[in-house]
Amino acid sequence: MDTLPVIKSLTMSSREIAKLTGKRHDHVLRDIRVMIEQLSAAPNLGWHCKLDTYLDEQGKKRNQYQLDKDTTLTLISGYDAVLRFKIVKRWGELEEQAASQANKITEALTWEQKRQAGKEVRANFTGTLKDHGVKGFGFAQCTNGIYRPLFGGTASQLKQERGLEEKDSLRDGMSGEELIASAFAEIVASQHLDANEDQGNSRCYKTCKASGQDVGGLLVKKLN
Repeated sequence: MDTLPVIKSLTMSSREIAKLTGKRHDHVLRDIRVMIEQLSAAPNLGWHCKLDTYLDEQGKKRNQYQLDKDTTLTLISGYDAVLRFKIVKRWGELEEQAASQANKITEALTWEQKRQAGKEVRANFTGTLKDHGVKGFGFAQCTNGIYRPLFGGTASQLKQERGLEEKDSLRDGMSGEELIASAFAEIVASQHLDANEDQGNSRCYKTCKASGQDVGGLLVKKLN
């Protein structure tokens, strides 16, 4: 298994595009809507542009878009060279960061090595959650947000299915491929949490769930 599911699951928000280019967010949203209208005539191209929401400084829900790499580069094709370069450079950084973490676990040969590499990814993930204001039960909630789309249940439910005690670590009972799937989703979630500037249990859970869905859709591997 290579790092493709991680790279393919990366997205850039319209807010980050606005920040990188110095454009007003409402103008970027306008440009995206025009692009969507044009691309809708060719749905088989496989472009990805998903409407999402975020909370502004007053706590009001606002719209934003999540774009994959190809759609992002299509959007900025009409921007000047300096702005295009900023976006391309940022995508390179995102891919390098994600691939660096993902390679550690995909290059591990034994289950024990995969488990150890997964622990490093997990530590980075929980650190990111903490930085984004996740507290208390929110850590378990965000983890379950990843487990449900990947494996079809919460950690507690999956432990019961596998005959594990509640105090046991679910990942000690996972296969090597399942460890990789979990780590991939946590890598993607960490990237999205930073890009979206999510704060609090609820917002971070939503992003973790979406990341699990994105990675799960590419991996297809399910917990038996």
